[in-house]
Amino acid sequence: MPFVTITLHEGKDKKFIKSLSEIIHTAMHETIVFPPDVLFHKIDEVKKEHMIYLNEFRNVKRSEDMIFVECTIKTGRTVEQKQAMYIRISEDLFTKLGVRKEDIIIILKENLPEDWYLQPK
Repeated sequence: MPFVTITLHEGKDKKFIKSLSEIIHTAMHETIVFPPDVLFHKIDEVKKEHMIYLNEFRNVKRSEDMIFVECTIKTGRTVEQKQAMYIRISEDLFTKLGVRKEDIIIILKENLPEDWYLQPK
């Protein structure tokens, strides 16, 4: 079950944010495989001065449209699945929303089932 935090500058419209979440959800579902009815996203819209990063890092120029995607998932995916997820998210955000691939940072955090709490049945 993934828990995703998406951080971006404030000011994007509701349609953009909804599409952003849907694109990330679909890409993750189809690459790292989890039930389609599992959706937990937290969207953090922050002031420009609250996203601090270098405008250029390792010869990659970043713009003011940076998006940080932090995915917390249970351990068990292969390196190939993870790489496919990174590629799919960045390509889909670019083709469907026009987000530059250079402006996307994806961080994957893995943990164990005992690290999760959900209301018991």
